[in-house]
Amino acid sequence: MAAKKSSSDGVLSRISSSISESPVVYRGKQAASDAGFVVKKLLKSTGKAAWIAGTTFLILPPPSPRSDRTSAQWPSSAETEKREGVLM
Repeated sequence: MAAKKSSSDGVLSRISSSISESPVVYRGKQAASDAGFVVKKLLKSTGKAAWIAGTTFLILPPPSPRSDRTSAQWPSSAETEKREGVLM
């Protein structure tokens, strides 16, 4: 024997279906979908930028502090002119 549905089940289902099919809920779902699309594109472009920056530093590494020490060993143009002036 099947149980009879009470009248409150019909009212609740009508209310929930009217809420889920309302224009406000539709617009909210659409806005969430659009936001997800934008976030996906932003993450993809950020990943591309990170890849470009990473490969650039592999090909053209930033100067190291060692190169600063070696350039300090070479005399500057003022020191060279001073030495040449003394020699003459």
